[in-house]
Amino acid sequence: MEREPLPTLWDLLETALPPARRALLRLVAREAVGMDMAAYLVGGFVRDLLLGRPSLDFDVVLEGWAPKLARHLARTFGGRVQTHARFGTAKWWLPSPNEPFWQRALKSLLPLEPADYQDLPPFLDLVTARRERYPHSGALPETEPADIHADLARRDFTINAMAFALTGPKAGRLLDPFHGLEDLRAKVLRALHPQSFVEDPTRMARGARYAARYGFHMSEDTARQIPSALAVVPEVSGDRWRHELDHILDEDTAAQALDLLAQWGVLEAIHPALPQGEEDRRRVALWKLPSPDWGLPDPWDGLPLARAVRYGLWFLETPGDGLRAVDARLHFPGKLRNLLQSVVTLWATREDWADLTPGPLTLHLEVHPLPAVYAVYLALSDAALRERLAAFATRWRHIPAPITGHDLKALGLPPGPAYKDLLRRARIEAIEGRLTTREDALSWLHHHRRPPTADRRPPTANHRPTTIDQRPSTNDQ
Repeated sequence: MEREPLPTLWDLLETALPPARRALLRLVAREAVGMDMAAYLVGGFVRDLLLGRPSLDFDVVLEGWAPKLARHLARTFGGRVQTHARFGTAKWWLPSPNEPFWQRALKSLLPLEPADYQDLPPFLDLVTARRERYPHSGALPETEPADIHADLARRDFTINAMAFALTGPKAGRLLDPFHGLEDLRAKVLRALHPQSFVEDPTRMARGARYAARYGFHMSEDTARQIPSALAVVPEVSGDRWRHELDHILDEDTAAQALDLLAQWGVLEAIHPALPQGEEDRRRVALWKLPSPDWGLPDPWDGLPLARAVRYGLWFLETPGDGLRAVDARLHFPGKLRNLLQSVVTLWATREDWADLTPGPLTLHLEVHPLPAVYAVYLALSDAALRERLAAFATRWRHIPAPITGHDLKALGLPPGPAYKDLLRRARIEAIEGRLTTREDALSWLHHHRRPPTADRRPPTANHRPTTIDQRPSTNDQ
């Protein structure tokens, strides 16, 4: 049975992108032609467009020096440019969407309404088409500018080695030298050559992520690469592996991707202490967005919240020495390291704090990052304890001490450790509902302040504090 002919790029983009983004692509293509460059949409954007799961994020690959075109665009239309000379990439930060000259330039290509300009991205990535050479297995590649076919040949899987031409005689048509469309329709992940995983073992992590996300399976010839590639895994830096794990844990299908990495032996090869049990991976799927009452922002402290909590769920039962060993391999950022240490500690000691009353429980939990508490909350099967953790997050932790240091000073108490102890005790009373008004708090303070010491007389010649050196000897007696 013959398949229907593939729609042109512009047909597909009609429903995939807002009008202003389509105008942006047309403008970049026009300016590229004016500078004798060919422009293409490549890789993941094309894959998802063909799957009917379009993304709003795209970059443009050029046969020509991308930083040169980016600087031309900024001079002509405004904005600013960042470049990365090693890879021939550039980021063009677009002009303000409210800039009249910029609006007129886009409107000359497509009819746009005033509200359409707000759909523009903040920046556009421009990439020089390149070929890659790996000096040895697991190394970062050496690159040089090349044509689009060489650029497609350097990619990981056939489904990511397709491009739509934006310019030239093939404008709007699909370039598919490795039959990626056929594999896309068959739901197959196929590496581009027999040494692909040995060349770059992180491609196995990307393969697991794509297989989990799309429900694809790996071709037999590609799967046969895995055993030989495992030997190269330790040669890849921990930072690169953590980067791949970050991407996996950003996705709703993270548990399935980790399952595949465990089955293939990749997790063990990265580090034996990485959580690899079925229950460890199952917990990752427990993630769900917390209610607004939890007050957990996304991102949290610079990390995507889902990623942070999924890491916590994954490492929940990891022994402390195992966590330290994995950290030494993967070099976790400090905020993530602290979160994981808290999750591991809270989970291992939950029997010690589970029965604390609300006040002491609040003081115990609030020294830990809130996403760590949320990870433990999701993993608990004890409904009553879950309810108490939710009460801590949504109510108890927001209750302050009902007295201040000024109140203590007004009673004549000298500053010192007693201040901290009284404020802590008063806060516990307030959390547990025994101090509800300021009058209650001041009355409580009068009854619970520490009594003065038995003798506050200043030292005299006949009344000196005894020190070790001043203790009388038995001879003096």
